Amino acid sequence: MKFHILLFSIIFCFNFNLKSKEKINKPEMVKTVLVEYQLQNTSMKILKDVKFYCYAPIENVGFKTLNIKSNLKFNQNKSKAGNHILEFNIPFMAPKDLMSIKIFLTIDSSKKDASSEIVNQFKSSERFIESDTKIIRKLVKSTKDSKKLYELVIRKLKQGPTDPIDRGAVYALIKKNVDCTEFSFLYTALCRAANIPARVRGGYYDLSGLNVGNATYHNWVEIYQNNAWHVVDCQLQKFKPSKSKYLGFEIYENRSKPLAGFHRFLVSHKNNIKVKIK
Repeated sequence: MKFHILLFSIIFCFNFNLKSKEKINKPEMVKTVLVEYQLQNTSMKILKDVKFYCYAPIENVGFKTLNIKSNLKFNQNKSKAGNHILEFNIPFMAPKDLMSIKIFLTIDSSKKDASSEIVNQFKSSERFIESDTKIIRKLVKSTKDSKKLYELVIRKLKQGPTDPIDRGAVYALIKKNVDCTEFSFLYTALCRAANIPARVRGGYYDLSGLNVGNATYHNWVEIYQNNAWHVVDCQLQKFKPSKSKYLGFEIYENRSKPLAGFHRFLVSHKNNIKVKIK
């Protein structure tokens, strides 16, 4: 009897210690990230019916957004590609008025993207992702392997200065010295030409802290293979890296309204309102 009690005690303590260590070593999966936009009316007139649009994080390969809160009321819409767009309606801004829009995002990094139902949207050619052009198809003739296409992009392109204007995959091949956006456009075009579903993402890599204000906006690619989305970052030379370091706000889509042609945010009265990310 004493032997059984002793044995039970040893097993219980062993299991308890294992669980305790697991709890200590397990990273925090749920956290709240702050995104703060500062809007300033730079004019000397009252601006009426100010509208501000921005992206909210969406289901990523490594996380899922659980909750979105803000200091101002907002409407939330979802685009065809799955982008979550927040719309803020501000009745008026007085001359030289300064206001902040704070968005608190609760995300769970243990959740996985379940958006496989929209895979077919990311197979065809579109603006900036010219997968049906001769120059792209010629490159794909040599290989249709996603890893080899990644290596091809790294050989072809070099890191250039940041360009605020989207240029496209063909431009990247011609110019060669480009930023992360064109790296992503080219790899996405090659994958689609090889019949590999691929999409360009915009957001943040290796976000330190819980505020995106000082972080650099970044573009990368996600490819769909083996019933799951995988990160491929040609500019940073990372093929299917750890998913947890990427916080995606945007899926690039040519038809993304009202944010068509804009990354991060869009504001009405743009000639009179200056926007800063804090």
